[in-house]
Amino acid sequence: IGDMVLSDEHGTWSKFYSKGHYNEKTKTEFVQISTEVTEKPLELTPGHMVFKALSKLPVPAFSIQVGDVVKTVNGPSTVTGVKKILRIGFFNPLTLSGSIVVDGVVASIASTDASTHSEKPGFEGGDTGWVYIGDHKIVHWHKLHHTIHTPHRISCGRL
Repeated sequence: IGDMVLSDEHGTWSKFYSKGHYNEKTKTEFVQISTEVTEKPLELTPGHMVFKALSKLPVPAFSIQVGDVVKTVNGPSTVTGVKKILRIGFFNPLTLSGSIVVDGVVASIASTDASTHSEKPGFEGGDTGWVYIGDHKIVHWHKLHHTIHTPHRISCGRL
């Protein structure tokens, strides 16, 4: 906590101010995403969000498919592999910017509500990454997470 971390494809750095989800012992499902240009695959929970190359808002990892193009520190890169894996433990760093580069891929620090995601793109008939009430698109999870954590960012981000 307190370190500066790479937070986007433009070389911007952001302060790592807190830990979100953290557990060292729980067996957890992850999505492993390989791209053409990254040496190591990105591993994140299915609801954790990744930026596609042409999108301003991220999408949940469970919606990423081979052939999609994601943002990386080396520019846009085509996804060459997606698979589910199990790991012990999980950790979610929180940054002031709301994004972080992990294994060369630009990701959001936000994740969708795990109870609402499915293996199909979209939730209740809508776009992935959005919160719906009935058929009404309310707010994107990335923006909701950033808003909810405002007091946390203000108090912890100054340390």
